[in-house]
Amino acid sequence: MTVSEASRREMHAELVKKLGASVADTLMDYLPHAGWSDLARRSDLDRLVVEMQAMESRLETKIAELRADMNDKFASQTRWFMASQLVLVAAVIGSITAIAH
Repeated sequence: MTVSEASRREMHAELVKKLGASVADTLMDYLPHAGWSDLARRSDLDRLVVEMQAMESRLETKIAELRADMNDKFASQTRWFMASQLVLVAAVIGSITAIAH
């Protein structure tokens, strides 16, 4: 059940009549402005921490998998590039040798 702002003002007016303005203001300051269902309990926060730790663990696993995949792709790309450069050098040497003869 949520408390409307009108209900809060009515309660404050009654508290002022019975306890005085200063005490009523102090008491109202300690009451939540939203419904009690909007407040987090310690168990809610503990559950959130556990969920965040699980998410962090999954994220670290995904990052490790991504790093491994990138390393494999970079190694493959480097091998392909070096092989193509060797073929190019061999072709240039072959062309120079053919021209020289």
